[in-house]
Amino acid sequence: MDFNNPKWYYVFVALRLLAVFVTFGYLHPDGFFQSPEVLARDIFGFDTDIPWEFLSDRTESPCRTIVTPAIASGIPFALLKVLSSVSSKFLNPYFLLWFPKLFLFFASFIVDYTAWVLSEGKRTSLLVAASSWTAMTFMISPYSNTVETILLCFLLLCTFKEKDALNPTLIGIIIGVGAFNRFSFLFFAIPVVAYLLYNVFNDKAATGRILSGLTFGLVTTCVLITVIDSIYFGSFKITIDGRIFQFSQLLEPSFYPTLFSSLASLKTEGSLVITPLNNLRYNLNPNNLAEHGIHPRWYHTVLNMPFLFGPLYIAAIIPLSNMLDEAVAARTGIPLEKMKKKPKKPGQSNRPYKTKHQRDVYWVLVGCLLCHVGCLSIATHQEARFLLPNLICLVVIAGSDLLDENAPGWVKASWFAHCIIFFFLMGFAHQAGVVRAVADPTLRTPTGTTTHLIFYKTYPAPKHLLAQTHSTGVVLYPYQRFNSDGDIKKEVTRIRESPDWKSSSDRILLITPATIPVDEDLWQLKKSYWPHYDFDHQPETWSSYLSQLSLNVYQKL
Repeated sequence: MDFNNPKWYYVFVALRLLAVFVTFGYLHPDGFFQSPEVLARDIFGFDTDIPWEFLSDRTESPCRTIVTPAIASGIPFALLKVLSSVSSKFLNPYFLLWFPKLFLFFASFIVDYTAWVLSEGKRTSLLVAASSWTAMTFMISPYSNTVETILLCFLLLCTFKEKDALNPTLIGIIIGVGAFNRFSFLFFAIPVVAYLLYNVFNDKAATGRILSGLTFGLVTTCVLITVIDSIYFGSFKITIDGRIFQFSQLLEPSFYPTLFSSLASLKTEGSLVITPLNNLRYNLNPNNLAEHGIHPRWYHTVLNMPFLFGPLYIAAIIPLSNMLDEAVAARTGIPLEKMKKKPKKPGQSNRPYKTKHQRDVYWVLVGCLLCHVGCLSIATHQEARFLLPNLICLVVIAGSDLLDENAPGWVKASWFAHCIIFFFLMGFAHQAGVVRAVADPTLRTPTGTTTHLIFYKTYPAPKHLLAQTHSTGVVLYPYQRFNSDGDIKKEVTRIRESPDWKSSSDRILLITPATIPVDEDLWQLKKSYWPHYDFDHQPETWSSYLSQLSLNVYQKL
């Protein structure tokens, strides 16, 4: 099968676009709560659940910048708001879900383009980037890790330009934005900056130009984002002509004449919030990490990397291992044959590059990979999505070898099998019932009545998909509130004893996985969403395994 044929790339691009509209897989709560949930409140005025990272109720918060979520979710929501002013039908759960995903679908092509450019036009590398299950799930969801991946691609493209076209200031800007998005972006920046300085080590003028450009771009960006965050979180106020500045004023044409005529009256007060430092301080506290789960330090290397990248990860390790053997052989004089590591062909090196440019790209990407994974492995909380940006590193390092015409058929088959299995598992099944339940119009009640939705043993329901400005019509209850059946019984009693309860029309719905036992004398099954896969609540018997992979909706009798 000829994987150099461009039609294969177009097939997977079409699948990625289709995934925007047909996949309801819920990969992690941060994909909703650290981006669209926040911006839906700011742009539409919806009643949403704002995560602690965007509040000021603890020492280490706020610890997330608003700038990158404003791009990933704010831009598509702003467009949706314009469309909803034309027709209110646009303001529904599905469009709220689709617009950020569609925006990131187009943004994800920067990964494809970077794979194409850095691999010097190898179609197999491009195909590996497009066919990865992470490209059809994570890369079309508004995670900070998705933004980090896109920023890494911009950084690499700017780094490997011709020397005359190199723009250190732009590189500094990208590093600044990346550091505020996730401070771990600096682990990618370290090898890149080291490479840039190494290339001009003996040229003082060029070294000064690169350092000054990097510093100017980085410092300017950090200051600008710090001011934006501080104004957004309310710790810093700018007063112009006696009026407190708000970002919404930028959309008013009359604001700009007032601004320029009143610069002399501009006043500032308050303190600045540096969100990456708050984030770093939070993550340096072992007690904080324990709240999210403790993992052994080998977890990223042994489990998370194979989970995300499968055979691509293995394909990147093998040539690197062979090259280390060559280096040892050269140092010690021991023949490769005795080390049981023979070159690919007699007289041919194991090195996967032929030119200086290829060598530079290869080793910078290896440095990025090792620095990022190595530094993240120091922390004891390790989630697979943290490693998402390494997709581009692995694709350029080993993607062409994975689908090369000389690669064994079982290697190619293993790659596509890995991608297909996890695309369906994570894209279609993982916690998928939660999003479908929130978006389902049949769970709503007529005007004047209220439906109480109690999610139990699931990921938290994204409240912004209800498209409500108040908690009326549909009320969602925080999943953290319920640890047992007893907690649910107390909540039901509290709801029914509330003065707002209308026994003739209001209803209480319990939404929980089919694997969770429910008292059928108290609850009536109304609906099921299949598939709904939950790693934490597996079916107990194989005979009913598939039927129990669903999320059930029960109504209180």
